[in-house]
Amino acid sequence: CISPIQLIIIPIYTTKNKSKILKKAQEIKEKLKQQGIKVEIDDSEKTPGEKFYYWELRGVSLRIELGEKELKGKITLFLRDTKQKIKISLNEIEKQGLELDKRLKEKADKNFKNSIVNCKTKEDIEKALKEKKIAKANFCSINKDGEKCAEIVEKELLAFVRGVLHNKKEKATGKCLFCGKKAKEV
Repeated sequence: CISPIQLIIIPIYTTKNKSKILKKAQEIKEKLKQQGIKVEIDDSEKTPGEKFYYWELRGVSLRIELGEKELKGKITLFLRDTKQKIKISLNEIEKQGLELDKRLKEKADKNFKNSIVNCKTKEDIEKALKEKKIAKANFCSINKDGEKCAEIVEKELLAFVRGVLHNKKEKATGKCLFCGKKAKEV
């Protein structure tokens, strides 16, 4: 994960148990750091709700809520992507993080795939662009000899030619929608 903070620990305490909770939070932080997890503790004087909101806005995906109950047993882990709170042992955190990464990647891949529209005509491209989609079409070339067609896309459609999919080579069929030459790219 490239996030500067992967997990935030939110201590939930009263004046009576504050030192116990903060000590446990520090222990958990050190154990997680040894596992290579980028973790911080929010020991500010904000309410737990304010802390939750603050860290969600910053995109931190995992949150440990550490209160009196968690001192005696399993910890409460909040998963931002599913909005679930689960009770787990500390050694399950890494597994939960990997599962979260997998879910996020699957969701991003699905969203990307659903944003691509196969276009057979200029009108199809215009419709796709109006719907904020990515238009996929036969194109003469993504090299120098395709510049004139790319200019048409920019001037007439107010869009840009972005190239080809990096993870698969697609075979063009038919003609370029802009110049009518044999298409070499999709």
